[in-house]
Formats: sequence, structure tokens, C-alpha cells
Amino acid sequence: MNLKRESVSKLRAKSTAWAVLWAGLTPLEHSSGGKRHRAGMSRKGESRLRKLLALGASTVMRNARASSDRATAWQRGILARRPMKVAVLAQAAKTARIAWAVLTSGEAWRRPARAGQPA
Repeated sequence: MNLKRESVSKLRAKSTAWAVLWAGLTPLEHSSGGKRHRAGMSRKGESRLRKLLALGASTVMRNARASSDRATAWQRGILARRPMKVAVLAQAAKTARIAWAVLTSGEAWRRPARAGQPA
């Protein structure tokens, strides 16, 4: 699947939240009378993209759990607070936002500098 070919035209004028929604990585919500009821992942949207993002995120989070020195502070924190499957979907949503930013800006992705390491 070529993410750029299939997605750029759909994501060009939208936001990062819309990109995550389009991939189907947002929770279902049923709200009424000021009460919010959140269910599991919506699974609406592009199923192949969601599967690829979840597969990549599961690999990243499994490696982060096995070797915490390679994990970012965000990954260590979410793994400490949430179950593995929830952490995987959070990483997939984060990856979708990064992909949207790269596709819409046209710039190459640069890994953020880690604390304590020279840039």
C-alpha cells in the first residue's frame, strides 16, 4: 500500500484529528444529556491503513517494553499507565498524526532529539 498515493489528496486540507479519525483509530462515543459513554475503537475508515499502523505500532511498543533504553519517555509512560493493546493504539494514532504532518508539509521526517543527546 502506498500511503502517499492513496492518502495525500484526502488529507491535504484536513487536520491531524481528521487523519486519525479517517484511519479509524478513535474511540466510539455515545453522548446524551451531558453524559459521555466511550466504547472501543470505532474501526470506521480505511481498514488497510489502520491494520498497517497497528502492526507497526505493536512492533514499536513490543520493542519499547522489552528494552526500555530504546523507548521514548512517552512510550515508557503509556506502557506504565495503560494495557499493552491500548498503548499500541495510542502509538498507532501518534504515527498517523506524524504521517499526516509529513505528507502535508512535504518535508522529510526528522527524529526528535532525545534529552541528554547532542542533536
